[in-house]
Amino acid sequence: MLKTLDNSIGANAVAFVPQHNRAYVANMDGSLRVVALDRMEVLQRLKLDSGNLNNLLYDASRDRLIVTSGRRGDHSTLYLVDPKTDRLTGSVDLPAQKLDGPVILENGTLIVPMRDEDQVAVLSGAKLEQQQFWKFEACSKPSAVAIEESRQRLFVACRGGNPILVVADLMTGKAVATLPIGRAVNTLAYDHERDQLLVPSGADASLSVIQRDDQGQYRLLGAIGTRPWAHNMVLDAKRGQAYLFSADFTQPAPNQDRPKPDPVFHSDTFTVLILKAH
Repeated sequence: MLKTLDNSIGANAVAFVPQHNRAYVANMDGSLRVVALDRMEVLQRLKLDSGNLNNLLYDASRDRLIVTSGRRGDHSTLYLVDPKTDRLTGSVDLPAQKLDGPVILENGTLIVPMRDEDQVAVLSGAKLEQQQFWKFEACSKPSAVAIEESRQRLFVACRGGNPILVVADLMTGKAVATLPIGRAVNTLAYDHERDQLLVPSGADASLSVIQRDDQGQYRLLGAIGTRPWAHNMVLDAKRGQAYLFSADFTQPAPNQDRPKPDPVFHSDTFTVLILKAH
C-alpha cells in the first residue's frame, strides 16, 4: 500500500494519463476525481453526471479522456474530458440502459458493450458521431470486450443464459467463432505476449485461458481457480501477471421486497489475487 487518497470513498474506476501527470477516478456520485500523479493529491472533483460514472479510458489518438455513465433509463452518456485543462469538452448520448467497459483502438475508434440491448456499439470520429451497432447470433447480454488489433480480432463476452465468447472480425463485426465461457463475465484481457485471452468469472471463481494456436484458431486451455466475486481484473502482460480483486461477503437470501439482493461486503477483507503466466 502506497497511499489512500483523501476523500476517495465511492471510487468506481481509474485511468492514468502520465504524460499530463494525471490519474482520473470515476465516482459513484457522478463526479470525476482529478489526481496529480507525482504527489498523489486530489486536485478537484469535476461534476459530470447526477448519478454514478461507470468506466473511463484514455484516447491517445485525440489526447482525451472518455468517461461512461452508469445504468440509466433509456439512454447512457459518454463524456469527453481534456486532460490538458481538466475540462469537459463534450458528451454523446447512446440508446443504452447501461454501458459496460469499453476498449479503444489505436485510431480512436471506441467499442463499448450495450448489455441490455444485446448490441455492441462501434463509435468513431472527432465527436464519436460515426456510430455502428453490431449484433451477434446467440450473444445475449454482451458485457465485456477485448481486442487483438494486429490480427483484427474482437472478443465479446456474452453473459446470457448460455454464456459464450464471440470471436469476430474487428473491421466488419462478422463472427468467426464462438466458445463456451463461465458465468457473469465482467471483463476480458488479451495477453499479446502469449497470444492468450483471459476470461475471469467471479460467479464460478475461475479464470479461463483461451489460446490462439498455430492455425489461428482459439481453444480453451483450461481454467484456474480464483475466488468468488473475483470478476474484475487488470493484466500486466510484460510481467505476465493478472491481478484479480475480491472481498469476503455475505449474500442475503432473496425475498418479496428484494428478489435480487446485492451482496454485503465485509470491511478489511479486500484481496488482490496475483496469477503469473508460465
